[in-house]
Amino acid sequence: MPFEDELSEELRRTGETFDLTARTAVVDGALEQGRRSLRRRRGAAVAGSVLALALVGAVERSAPGCWAADPVAVRGWRAADRRSR
Repeated sequence: MPFEDELSEELRRTGETFDLTARTAVVDGALEQGRRSLRRRRGAAVAGSVLALALVGAVERSAPGCWAADPVAVRGWRAADRRSR
């Protein structure tokens, strides 16, 4: 397995050349990026919830009683009341 041995040796050599003194800056940058991403996701969740509620309100306003089990009862009259008139 000479190829694998050479590859692992090159990877070890490359890894030894990394400068780890600046890793706090890398970690701080990653944390800040994670915080921004979290804020973006939370903002999108809130905006999506508000949009969904607005959509439900608009549908309810344009078609009253569409969510009721008996839409006729929501309008204030029943079929029996209509026949008696």
